[in-house]
Formats: sequence, structure tokens, C-alpha cells
Amino acid sequence: MLRASFLVTTAVALLSLSVLGQNPGFIPPQTISQDPNDWPMYNHDISGSRFNSAKARLTPKSVKHLKIEWVFPTAGDVYATPSVVDNIVYAGDTSGTFYALTSAGTLLWKTSGSGSIKFNPITASALVTKTPHDVDGLDRVDKKDGIVIFGDHAGVIYGLDRNSGKVIWSVRPNPNPDAAIFGTPSLRTGR
Repeated sequence: MLRASFLVTTAVALLSLSVLGQNPGFIPPQTISQDPNDWPMYNHDISGSRFNSAKARLTPKSVKHLKIEWVFPTAGDVYATPSVVDNIVYAGDTSGTFYALTSAGTLLWKTSGSGSIKFNPITASALVTKTPHDVDGLDRVDKKDGIVIFGDHAGVIYGLDRNSGKVIWSVRPNPNPDAAIFGTPSLRTGR
């Protein structure tokens, strides 16, 4: 058990150094939404509670009345739980495309990378962060400031701008050609 814990700690430390080493500019520490209406990561929160206290409408009696509100066709299959923050739905697909949709199913942006960066299949949920307001004297007025973080089947982890889908940073922490990312990122001490 101690060895597994050591390996995870080492991997997180190396990943943090790799991301910071390849970061094109200053990225302020991030936070995870505490709004009970949000679902910013797989399993809802860092504890994996899978519980959203703001949603009390779904009961054993109401479940039979569920209906599809909207459908958004994607280029590939979506295997992961979408993340939802500030009424924006974030999900990637097996074509290597990542999407941001309104809660009504309208496309805000989609990206498959930029320049020489092309995403490979994405099958894990994203972590959607928020940038705290008034970081280092910067007064951020857009509540959607933050980063969408996910990995792909080529073993690359990406950070996208929440507003535009633009790739802010990317890192491949494991140089093994068979490395792939199947898990969802976690935020620790703002990184």
C-alpha cells in the first residue's frame, strides 16, 4: 500500500512539474466550483460523493416522467459523464473532439486541438475549474474564467480555456508510446 501511495504522489508531483514547465504563461491557481448546481468533475466532487444537494426533483415517483429535453450529435461516441459548471456542459468524444454546450444543447464551441496539437479519443470526464476573481490584482469579470482539463488516449493532458476552447497548455507526463489517459484529473492546492 505504501508503494502505491508513493507512486501516486510521485506521479502527481512529476505531472505538476511537467505542466508548470510547459505552461506558456502565468496560470493562476484554480478552484473547483462549490455551487451545488454544478457537476465540475467525475463523481461530482473530490470525495466522489455522486451527490448534488441542489437536485431534489428526482424521486422514485418522478422518474417515470423523465423525458429527453435535447440531443446533440457528436462526431464520436461520448463515454464519460459530462461536466457541468455555470449551466455549460463539457464533454469529449472518441473522435478527439471536445465540446461546450449550453444547458439547452446549443453549441458554444468545439475543438479538436490547434496547430500541430490534435486530440486523440477522449473517454474520461473533464475537470472544469474556475479562476478566482482578483488574482494578483486582475479583476476578472467573466464568471466562466477557468480551465477545462482532460486527457486523451495518446497519454496527453490538456488545459483548455473555458470561454473559447483554445488550448492553453498540454503535457505528456509519460513518454511510453502505449501511455493513455482513462481517468479524470483532480485539483490539489490550486493545481
